[in-house]
Amino acid sequence: APPKTPSGAMMEMSNMSPESLRERAESLIISNDLLRQELNASKRDSADNEETVANLESAVSDLKSHVDDCNKKVRLATEQHVEAEEERDAALAEARELISRVHQLEEQGHSAGLAVVQELE
Repeated sequence: APPKTPSGAMMEMSNMSPESLRERAESLIISNDLLRQELNASKRDSADNEETVANLESAVSDLKSHVDDCNKKVRLATEQHVEAEEERDAALAEARELISRVHQLEEQGHSAGLAVVQELE
């Protein structure tokens, strides 16, 4: 049925008996109550959805902070690892120099010993 205009609805009601008008009014009241219940349920669902969205946004924010903290720890650990490698490399180079110097001293000592032996002969 096409939507009724207010004047069309008034004309239709003027032709109705009091009993029909009462039934129509009861029907409209019931329909209105049902629509109000649906509206209230929809408002509750909307509020629940808004709360869920707020909770999810908070959880995402917490996770982002946690990821940022983890990334900072990784950067710090990486820097410490690089420093430790540099210190190790420097210590190895120093050890190689010391070993080389010991070998030179051994050779010098051996040469000096041979010179002494030759002089004694």
